Amino acid sequence: MPTPRYFVLTALRREARAIARAFGARTPRGNTPVELPGCRVRTELYVVGMGAIRIPDLSGQAVAGIIMAGLAGALDPSLKVGDVLMDQSSTWRASRLNYKRVWFHGADHIVRTAEEKSQLFGQTGSALVEMENAAVKRAAKSFNLPFLGLRAISDTAAESLNPAALELIDPYGSLRVGSLIKATLRSPKLVQELRRLARSSAVALDALATTVREVLAPAD
Repeated sequence: MPTPRYFVLTALRREARAIARAFGARTPRGNTPVELPGCRVRTELYVVGMGAIRIPDLSGQAVAGIIMAGLAGALDPSLKVGDVLMDQSSTWRASRLNYKRVWFHGADHIVRTAEEKSQLFGQTGSALVEMENAAVKRAAKSFNLPFLGLRAISDTAAESLNPAALELIDPYGSLRVGSLIKATLRSPKLVQELRRLARSSAVALDALATTVREVLAPAD
């Protein structure tokens, strides 16, 4: 009988890269997961794309639980870059988890302006916005699997994202190099924006990876 495993899912390759690095593992490529060493339960790391367009097939697999981990935009003005939050509706056994529980808002597009964030916060009361949690949670529920949603804040409620910068990434968060060169030639200021985003993302990714390791390989 196969040994039960945890699945850790990320939308973006850079999220997976940060988590893999925290465990001393390589980054997943394509549909092929990598195993995260040192976990108390065998754990595999997958990249599922923005909007969770590539959730692994759970049928017939010995899965012990699913973690959806990634970056998110803040809706709550009190949140800062690097804050890590847990989905209020997570069903993962929470005896060891001391992260702040909040409601996540699932969007079908990247919420990029401070104005839209403010509107969503007023309408939903959710603390953050992301694009994958609901789909992965439904998949876990359909197989009666424990689910844990974890998000690290990469942009605050007051920050707007440059639409030109967002057009430079593919559904897995990788830069479109050709588009990047053309865009920066048209708008040199875009380089500064990309550097700012990279700095914020680095802080959030480090916090996210640390949290995932704390969950899966806690120190005794």
